[in-house]
Amino acid sequence: MWDKSEISDFQAASNWSILTTIGLNLFRGLGFLSITEGQMWLAERWEKLIVLST
Repeated sequence: MWDKSEISDFQAASNWSILTTIGLNLFRGLGFLSITEGQMWLAERWEKLIVLST
């Protein structure tokens, strides 16, 4: 079965997979029951998170 991702470079695909896993685990760790809920929360706060991380 082929992946539907447009990424063809193995290293890039591996990196994307790792980032996706980290994101999913962060949402779970923050207590979100659904990924959609976590994404909406992040979309409302991404600017604040960037400021805090710099």
